[in-house]
Amino acid sequence: MHAIKDKLFSIISYDLRSPISSLSENLKFANTQSIEKDKKTKILQNVTFGVDNA
Repeated sequence: MHAIKDKLFSIISYDLRSPISSLSENLKFANTQSIEKDKKTKILQNVTFGVDNA
């Protein structure tokens, strides 16, 4: 039973790693001061859409 639980958590964590990393990178990019307001708005809209439709 313990091995099944470990395998399940391993699969789930692997599947979540990429989307969470992408979200983190987009938010870091949007937080930079050198980005234009329009681009920041578009990035945040894309992040919101991705989270809402995940």
